[in-house]
Amino acid sequence: MRTVVICDVDGTLTDGTVWVNESGHESLRFHKRDGWLIQAAKDAGIDVALITDDPNTSPVECRAAKIGADYHPGIDKPELVRLHLEDGWRVVYVGDGTGGDLEAMELAHEVWMPCDAAGWDGHHKRTHARGGEGVLYEVLRHLLAQPRTGALAVPERS
Repeated sequence: MRTVVICDVDGTLTDGTVWVNESGHESLRFHKRDGWLIQAAKDAGIDVALITDDPNTSPVECRAAKIGADYHPGIDKPELVRLHLEDGWRVVYVGDGTGGDLEAMELAHEVWMPCDAAGWDGHHKRTHARGGEGVLYEVLRHLLAQPRTGALAVPERS
């Protein structure tokens, strides 16, 4: 069974800060560490997909291309999780619990949140990293460290 890590952007890959210049162009700050393990994850059968509710997708599109992650603009978070589940994927969702994260989290097999996530309810795994400080890296490092016997075990969803 293939695994996909679906990672929200705002508050997870970024700290939620948006810089706007005098012409209205928005910029986001990403941590380089989040891209370091994506190729290793792909080699291990783990795909990585980025998703955001933000209508300004240009910075996310550029970052996804640079780090080799899939990017799904124009689809809501729960729908992306459902599509992967219908195709038989094991879904690991990484988000901060805001926006469309909550419904997507309910659907996923495994959920991770940054340690500073606004929506943390005590039921999901937390990273040591804060949003924008290597959250995806920490999740991928954990997944890659799990013993493999061909396929990853799929935990029951509650």
